[in-house]
Amino acid sequence: MHELLEDLKQARRGSTIRQVTRGLTLPFRAARFLKENKKLVPFVIVPALINAVLFAISAYLLLTNAGDIVDWLWEKPVVDGLLSYLLIVLWYFVYVLCLLAAVVLSYVVVLVAGGIVASPFHDFLSEHTERILRGVDDVSGPDESIVGDLLRSIGSSAFIGLMYASLMLPILLLNFIPGIGNVTSTVLSACVSAFFVALEYTDPTLQRHGVKLRDKFGLIWDNLPLTGSFGLGTSLLLWVPLMNFICMPIAVIGGTALGIALEED
Repeated sequence: MHELLEDLKQARRGSTIRQVTRGLTLPFRAARFLKENKKLVPFVIVPALINAVLFAISAYLLLTNAGDIVDWLWEKPVVDGLLSYLLIVLWYFVYVLCLLAAVVLSYVVVLVAGGIVASPFHDFLSEHTERILRGVDDVSGPDESIVGDLLRSIGSSAFIGLMYASLMLPILLLNFIPGIGNVTSTVLSACVSAFFVALEYTDPTLQRHGVKLRDKFGLIWDNLPLTGSFGLGTSLLLWVPLMNFICMPIAVIGGTALGIALEED
């Protein structure tokens, strides 16, 4: 058994502080694991390219249309007095909020769409990672056709992604409430992202082991100090330029180790 997996199992039985520490640092240890096991690199390249393309497309479309969205919601005031100047300042404030919301929404799009599109590649990476972590040659789950297993994996990722998006969209709208709305949106989005990122990247392993969707939610919730900190650390890395393109495959590696530790008592 690899030391990374053994450490996570011990952390799960340890104190809350230890769980949070191990969860936050898991993405970095997963990156080191990838560096030590270069045969996994081919399984990382395709998902990284998919993430880069999706982020570029979504960010471009959302940012270039942010002005039109603001105009649709509120036509830019015409300068004809002191009040109009104040309204223009407020209009630009709303415009900046829309730009920020567009960036955040691009992040959500990458998480949701990237998780679905790259799901088959994540499964391959997760399976090969588990082989190394366990030191075995076969980690296949219940007998099922390749097509059936692929469809089940995509379906699970799609369901998790859509649930995440359905929660995030109303949270983003809170940004239009001055003051407390921005703070509330930031806190809620961080909490929701942490939970669903942990769920998304442990899912390939848990799915392969035949864990039901309801039980997946239960495992994440019951081990929240460990899983939530992993999700939070991974979410923060997604905001780092260039790093975010390879963050998802690294998260799959970390999520695989975490999923095994959660699923095994």
